[in-house]
Amino acid sequence: MTYRQKLTPFTITKIRQPGRHTDGEGLALVVATDGSKRWVLRYRAPCNGRVRDMGLGPLRTVDLFAAREKAKAARALVARGVDPLDARAAEPTFAPTLASVRDDFIKALAPTWRNPKSEAQWRASLATYCGPLMVRDAASVTDGDIVAALEPIWHTKPETAARILDRLTRILDHARGRSEAHASLGVDGEPLRLTVEKIARAFELPELGLGRVDGGGDGEASHGQEPRGKVAHRTSQ
Repeated sequence: MTYRQKLTPFTITKIRQPGRHTDGEGLALVVATDGSKRWVLRYRAPCNGRVRDMGLGPLRTVDLFAAREKAKAARALVARGVDPLDARAAEPTFAPTLASVRDDFIKALAPTWRNPKSEAQWRASLATYCGPLMVRDAASVTDGDIVAALEPIWHTKPETAARILDRLTRILDHARGRSEAHASLGVDGEPLRLTVEKIARAFELPELGLGRVDGGGDGEASHGQEPRGKVAHRTSQ
């Protein structure tokens, strides 16, 4: 179903109904049944008039204003007789490593951190426990790879493992957002939804009562930490 109403940063946070929520001139916020949200531009191909949908990235990494700018640039290509999806496909291919996606994600996330040590803590924990994954192509990292990386510390350092799990899955979500702009990345589908509960089941452990820690050090509370409780399923908000 399509909902026609000009979007605002406030109304976007309140949207829960699955479907296309239009912002105008072909741009829409698409809400999936699992609650994830992504931007899509609908346009007519200049060569044959066929309707096409162009992904502009998830709401997690692309806000309303950035989505409008991306849509404006794509519409400008259409006005010049260039299909923006074809132009995207013609861009040079690249295979970013997980480390490069991590760096890009940290750059985007850093302005929201209140603890100045957060960036160093993110980098240190990922390097210490997931070093081999960092040099891999982001597209090649699987659920099994993450389970294997966390297994050595899941029993001995469960809180640290939970922090790293959250960081890895958010970085991989960001990789999927980048793949919307660079089709060669090859990270397709909905965001990876590994959770502490899912990993616990893999290790035949009970669920752990840990809250997300966005910026804190491993094994200790941090500024900006959410109240403890069951790990929340991440959304695209």
